[in-house]
Amino acid sequence: MRNLLRLLGLVAAAVLPVTAAASAEDAVPPAADVVLTHARIYTAAEPPFAGALAIQEGKLVYVGDAGGVQRYLGPHTRSIDAGGRLVVPGLVDSHIHPLDIVKGKECDLNSASKTLRQLATFVQACVRRFRPAPGKWLFVHQWSSTNDNRPDADYPTLRVALDKTMQRSSPPHLT
Repeated sequence: MRNLLRLLGLVAAAVLPVTAAASAEDAVPPAADVVLTHARIYTAAEPPFAGALAIQEGKLVYVGDAGGVQRYLGPHTRSIDAGGRLVVPGLVDSHIHPLDIVKGKECDLNSASKTLRQLATFVQACVRRFRPAPGKWLFVHQWSSTNDNRPDADYPTLRVALDKTMQRSSPPHLT
């Protein structure tokens, strides 16, 4: 009898987790707010593409095939047929360069390769063109710290090159 009880305990221990797992898989999740089907969804994982997804409260709750997403459909779910279109992960970037949107009194180097002598000549032309008021900066955009900037005997450093270009009261500002 004792062996029989031990055997029944082992069987129950083996069967109960399988039954619980099957029940969890069969459970119907809450309905999604949005379901997208007939899409080519790039996952950046394996497999690299999926055909459907579900969104609930702003979060992805399912990415997979069209059969699997059906469990997320409810009476108020917005269903979108992507018609085979590609869907890629998005990025919301609040990093902007407002000075590049509206052109003001500035010069733009366009990241061009220049020696320090050429840079000084370029900035001098900007000073003559814009004539900044005393105490105001002259902005020179798109200067590249890694693109050339070769010194020579008269322009051994960037500081010397800029000092030779500026009006004492209006220093240039490289960005």
